[in-house]
Amino acid sequence: MKTVTVHELKAKVGELVRLVMETGEEVQIIDNDEVVALLISKNRTEKHKAGWTTLDKIAAEINKNGG
Repeated sequence: MKTVTVHELKAKVGELVRLVMETGEEVQIIDNDEVVALLISKNRTEKHKAGWTTLDKIAAEINKNGG
């Protein structure tokens, strides 16, 4: 995972977006040595959403059965 400062992000936004799109690599954005954002591909976001949806369904089923 690549890490850049907010200042670097401003200077290299196009390059970083292409990197994420082409490789799927995530980019952490830091400000004052703290991670403040994460740049990820839309594809990965959709996979994360699908995973959370599955977990939500499992939790609902457990709760329904008195879990």
